[in-house]
Amino acid sequence: DKERLLKRAFPTAEHEIPGVGVVKLRGLSRGEVLEMNDRQPSPIEFDRFVLSRAMVDPKMTEEEVGEWQKVALPNEIGKVVEEVLKLSGLQPGADKSSL
Repeated sequence: DKERLLKRAFPTAEHEIPGVGVVKLRGLSRGEVLEMNDRQPSPIEFDRFVLSRAMVDPKMTEEEVGEWQKVALPNEIGKVVEEVLKLSGLQPGADKSSL
């Protein structure tokens, strides 16, 4: 029904960051994906956009993700972003024509 369409729950998962702990993530909505595509973000901006929307616990702003980028290990954030893309059905090689 209409109410369920407008208040959809997104898939979530927990992801362990070695030496840090567990974060809870959710998939992106179609609206968020379209906004991201419209912005045509650089890789730095891409991480900030995706994680500021997809991190459920802890919740982070784009600015906070930027601070994390400054101190993260080289592939630490990339693995979290990959998990978000999987939850969103956007992993590399996925058919994006339906977006």
